[in-house]
Amino acid sequence: MRDTLIDIGEVARRTGLAASALRFYERKGLIEAEGRNGLRRVYLPETLDRLALITCARDA
Repeated sequence: MRDTLIDIGEVARRTGLAASALRFYERKGLIEAEGRNGLRRVYLPETLDRLALITCARDA
């Protein structure tokens, strides 16, 4: 399972969101990190789908 986790930098790159936005969404409870890889937060791939929905709602 650990192989399927994506670090915050890669999530930011794939979604076009800033890492600070991801941390903000996490603080607000919209997404959840699965843990850390060293100092970097890591997320499940499903988080990308959730972020797409959040972005769509934000831009509506």
